[in-house]
This record gives sequence, structure tokens and C-alpha cells, in this order.
Amino acid sequence: MKWICTDTETPMSKSPQKRPKRPHRNTLRAATGVMTPPPHGGLTSPACLSTRAAKRPMVRPKLSPSTITVDPEEPDCSAADHDWCSPIEVVGGIDSNPGVWGHGGGVKITEVCRHCGGYRITDTWAQRQDTGEQGLESVEYHEADDASLAWVDSQRVYRIWFDDGSRETFSAGSAEEFANRYGFNTAALGADCDFALYDESGEAIGGVVEEK
Repeated sequence: MKWICTDTETPMSKSPQKRPKRPHRNTLRAATGVMTPPPHGGLTSPACLSTRAAKRPMVRPKLSPSTITVDPEEPDCSAADHDWCSPIEVVGGIDSNPGVWGHGGGVKITEVCRHCGGYRITDTWAQRQDTGEQGLESVEYHEADDASLAWVDSQRVYRIWFDDGSRETFSAGSAEEFANRYGFNTAALGADCDFALYDESGEAIGGVVEEK
């Protein structure tokens, strides 16, 4: 036997015997939007549903907060751009991986600029102080110190040019040798240096500049 919900809200009976009319369960519960099967099994008509069920407010999922790393701006350099290097005599470490030290689940990487001697330190396991969140990446910059500036000076290359068009280059390590040969003071060497060379009679014969 099947029960069909009609517009009159009265189920059809197999027997012609009259039965007392009573509201259908679907009609009683339509206002709440809850579907209840009719007694003895049957088909549920969409007409028995209330349209209020479609107007229920949507429940939006809660979004988890995320962390965005904002790195500081690079400080100015004595050259046009920084040239980050990892000299082991300054940053330490091992020959195959200078300047890299274990830190938590990541590493700390220390680099030195070849031009200005400033430091850049990258931490791949940084921690957020207010929440304790770990595994972040941070970058910080430190000013040059005596060790990094001494290394920068040792990396400089100079060029001696002469009026006849010839030229020679030398590094800071051999500066003393060239100073004795051509009669100039090593104290004049440095960043962006540019000074003239003179012979014994005081006549200019060339000059010395930093090789870029």
C-alpha cells in the first residue's frame, strides 16, 4: 500500500470506509523543514515541504589565521648593490658549507657583503614571538665590524695605468710590493681610490684606481 500526500493534505485510503481526517505528518513538520516518512510507507511530495527551509542562514566555515613574513629593507651599500659572500675566515663553519649553522629544524646562514662588509643573516627556523609558531623564515642585517671590513679590504683589486697605455693589476695582498716598486703609499689605497703616480722628477706618469 502507498500513501500519497495530496493538496488536500488527506491520504487516500484503499477502503471506501471513511476515516477521520487528520493532518499529515509531513504537513505538521514542514514548517520546521524536517522530513518524516508517512505511516505505513509512502511517497513524499515536494509540495509538503516548507519554503522556509531554503531560507536558512548559511553557516560559513571558520578560517584559520595565517602568518606572512615581512622582511626588512636591505641597508644601503657603498656600491650600487650588495654582493653577498661567505668567507669562512669571517662567517665560520666548514669549508664545504661556510656560514651555515644548524638551528632547530632549519639553519642560520651568515653572509658578508664584498663591498661594504655588512652582514645578512637568514634563519630558516625562525619563531614568532607572540604565538610561538616555528618553522618561519626571517632575514636580518647587521653592520660591518672590524673582521668583515678587514676581509673587504683584502678582496680589493687595484689597477695601475700609465701614460703610454700600459696597465697592471694587483690585489691588496701584494699592495706593499707594488707600492715599493712605483713609489706610492699603501695608506692611499681603499674604496674608490684614484690617485696619480709621479716619477723622480715629479712628472705624472700614470695613476692608481680601484678595479670594479
